[in-house]
Amino acid sequence: MTKRRRSAVPAGAAAYAFEEAARRRDVEERIVASLRTSGYREAMVPAADYLAPYSTHLGPREERELYRFVDRHGDTLALRADFTIAVARHLAPRLPADGVGARIFYRGEVLRAASGRDGAGAEFFQIGAELVGEPGADADLEIVDRCLEALTAAGVEERHVVLGAVGGVEAALAPAVPRGSIPALAAAIRQRRLAEACRLARAVSADAEAEARRLIVGDIPAADPSIAVLAGAGRSLCRVASALRGRPGCAVAIDLAEPVPRSYYTGFFFSVYGASGGEPVAGGGRYDALYGAFGTSRPAVGFALGLEGVLAG
Repeated sequence: MTKRRRSAVPAGAAAYAFEEAARRRDVEERIVASLRTSGYREAMVPAADYLAPYSTHLGPREERELYRFVDRHGDTLALRADFTIAVARHLAPRLPADGVGARIFYRGEVLRAASGRDGAGAEFFQIGAELVGEPGADADLEIVDRCLEALTAAGVEERHVVLGAVGGVEAALAPAVPRGSIPALAAAIRQRRLAEACRLARAVSADAEAEARRLIVGDIPAADPSIAVLAGAGRSLCRVASALRGRPGCAVAIDLAEPVPRSYYTGFFFSVYGASGGEPVAGGGRYDALYGAFGTSRPAVGFALGLEGVLAG
């Protein structure tokens, strides 16, 4: 091992001191203050936990993100790669049985292994909030509002909010495309592979090709029939889009081809991009099945942001 490698931090990790450390703490505290002002209380969960309770809630990509190890008792543990499942696991048993929910926030480091050949990981500081026990479009709008307020507190002045729904592409294709042809076409649309999507859709009909092109372009009107068939998620798309349109520094679009950020989302979700585009600086969605899996059924919606991405944007 070279001297340079011994002295460097692992890929994706960083150390901060002096002015940069002070800047990061200042932004963190401003975000936390905005959440506390809105009535959210802090929850703390372990940085390492038993893997078994999480396994059934992880998609293939999330499974690859985990750093895992075996402790001295022979149990498999994993480092925290995401707060939402951890919060549900530890909060669900503490919720009262009478249906009362909670408004909570969290903050702390997460560590995710990259899927590339170099095996480099990424450590970043995540802050987020959850509204537990409240179904419907008004709760979804509340979480989007808390997310935008957090970004404003962090100094992010230009926000582009993209609204989506789990299964939105499949629902939009269903009237024009046979069921067996939908999965491959939906995958091509979500990956914005225009030529492949058009080829697959053209084999069905001209109407199917037109729909595929429209979904790839995105920015679907709230009054579009493809939104109405999405039931609760569709109502949230309309409610949030209507509330955000015209806000200073905030553009909004409904894009049913937006990739689902995490596998546990069950309906409405959103991503927020900064002025530079690229990767989202924040995002969230609804995960109504997660708390029930840990013993106390509650609807839930939340958001999270990575402090590094916010500061870089």
